[in-house]
Amino acid sequence: MDAGCPKVAAIVLSWNRRDEVLETVGLLTRDGYPDLDVIVVDNASTDGTAAALASAYPQVRVLALPHNVGIVGRDIGVANTDAPIVAFFDDDSAPDPGALTRMAALFADDPAVGIVPFSVYGGAHATEYMADLAPDQLIGYVASGVGLRREAIVAAGFSDRDFFWGAEEWDLAIRILNWGYAIAFDPAIRARHRTSALHRSYRRWRRLTTRNEIWMAIKYFPATRIPLMICRVLFNNSTRSRLDGVSPQYALRGAAAALWHWRVAWQKREAIAPGIRARYERQYPPFQAIGPVLRPSIGRRLPMNTPLIVHQLLFWKAELGPYKDPVAPLKV
Repeated sequence: MDAGCPKVAAIVLSWNRRDEVLETVGLLTRDGYPDLDVIVVDNASTDGTAAALASAYPQVRVLALPHNVGIVGRDIGVANTDAPIVAFFDDDSAPDPGALTRMAALFADDPAVGIVPFSVYGGAHATEYMADLAPDQLIGYVASGVGLRREAIVAAGFSDRDFFWGAEEWDLAIRILNWGYAIAFDPAIRARHRTSALHRSYRRWRRLTTRNEIWMAIKYFPATRIPLMICRVLFNNSTRSRLDGVSPQYALRGAAAALWHWRVAWQKREAIAPGIRARYERQYPPFQAIGPVLRPSIGRRLPMNTPLIVHQLLFWKAELGPYKDPVAPLKV
């Protein structure tokens, strides 16, 4: 194995996007990286994804799961490779030519590097803004394009299985950095996110992201700071909901689920270095900015929205029911 080109496993997580994942796998197989293992984890698709991949790309490994386990599918991909470097992509994203080579070089040059986020462009969840951040401000990535040192994932304990989907990248990144690994960003390492509209639910994503970010506050912050972080998380997600064309009610539903099932996160509490927590906090608006925005809004809208709020509370029974482990059917 060339020291400058370590073996890389490109792990693609897919669910019911047969045509998109076929395009992604085609781009990866033609990438030209000298030692690339392409693995597709199919989250129990019903559109013939696994069969289509086996027919079109017999050299690609397809791990067809019997149940949709969400983000844990990536962990299953990691467990099925011995490559020291893994790269995550969505079924509708792929690296630009040469990006994998540049990524591998960063890992080869510095054993302390544990995360190399790609500069993701072209659609939702772009990360090009990272080029403007100082090294001590970098935290997190999006799974549409990222390189990770496999040993760092294992040391950090893989993904949080209870998240299922949403904010899992930030959660794992916090724990990887807490283990002493570094994050390195090169804007020339790019990945295009085609942002397929198929099975893309911003409502569900905002609900789960809000829930999971509140769980992160419970997991990693001192008890005295948890209420403040919950306010910041809820305000941030409610505000961003409108950018996605989604009602803030989905952020509120996620918050309700997080608080109702707070023990899920509390039992995983972990000491995180203050500097890492400070990096994470910077993505949220300061608490001083929340009050002036919320007070007029609440005073103006609460009376007219009271019937809607009562109506939604009836639908929140699903959020406030018994907790169900999303990975339990697979027993992993």
